[in-house]
Amino acid sequence: METDITHLRERHDPYCWWPAESATLMRSAPWRRLVVLGDSVAAGIREPLDGYRDLDAAARVAEALGAVHPSFSYHNLGERDLRAAEIRDRLLRSALELRPDLAIVAAGGNDALRRSFDEERFNDELTAIVGPLVAQGAQLVTIGLFDLARTLRRPDGGAFRPAGRAHQPDRG
Repeated sequence: METDITHLRERHDPYCWWPAESATLMRSAPWRRLVVLGDSVAAGIREPLDGYRDLDAAARVAEALGAVHPSFSYHNLGERDLRAAEIRDRLLRSALELRPDLAIVAAGGNDALRRSFDEERFNDELTAIVGPLVAQGAQLVTIGLFDLARTLRRPDGGAFRPAGRAHQPDRG
């Protein structure tokens, strides 16, 4: 991929690898089937940032693996607003049918933001999601809720705009 003038910030960001560099890193990676399941983080819901390609983290991993492994497959099953029990009920069966050797699970944010959050119940649900994937042979990456107090600033020092729903009261 040639450097596009609109992506210059990404190209010179020391924390971002350009596709050719990422592919070099993934050349010896064993994974051929990536499945992503979870909430809006898994689905790739994000705000584009000027100077960067509009790709979420999972899509960047898939791009690098696909560049070096022609038989590579990538399926993103993520859906916004899901809680852990819904991820298990709605997405796990499909994920298992795809027989991933690498799975990314993003869960917990929608659970933890509710007044009714029960940590033990959440842990049980997360175990019910990751257990079958691991038992089937997938290596697993989990993504959880990030620290909002530390992440509401962009790299350029500006503030991210909260989504409209962030200002609505929690009803759960």
